Amino acid sequence: MRDTNKIASIILFILAIITFLIVIDAPMLYSINQNNDCFFAAPSVGSSMYPTIKNGDNIIIMLKTHPEFNLDIGDILVYNHPGIGAVAHRIYNIKGSNYYVKGDNNEEPDSSSVNMNQIIGKVYYTVDKNNILQNFFVEQFINE
Repeated sequence: MRDTNKIASIILFILAIITFLIVIDAPMLYSINQNNDCFFAAPSVGSSMYPTIKNGDNIIIMLKTHPEFNLDIGDILVYNHPGIGAVAHRIYNIKGSNYYVKGDNNEEPDSSSVNMNQIIGKVYYTVDKNNILQNFFVEQFINE
């Protein structure tokens, strides 16, 4: 019986590794590996982007220093909000160098636009807080 439990544990571990390799997006891994200094991971706080980003999920941020950084309507912008700190909200309009954002779970858009001086980056990938293997990868390789 003891050997059966050991074998079952090994099989479960191997299946978890295979699942992890299938679930991780290969182009994302390549891009992060090539430009590791242009990515940052941080835990999300709050519910303004629910259900896209849940409280406690890790978000991988492509910093504006990344050579391929650009912004489009629909991107989730990470910016410094005066008096609040870092905020991640979706771009719904762009006028010149002003970005207009709104949390997916908010009824109203943010009261002011965001300019390039406030921008930290954009959300590149979201890791569910319950995905232990992907969170291990984030901790080990992104914010080393």
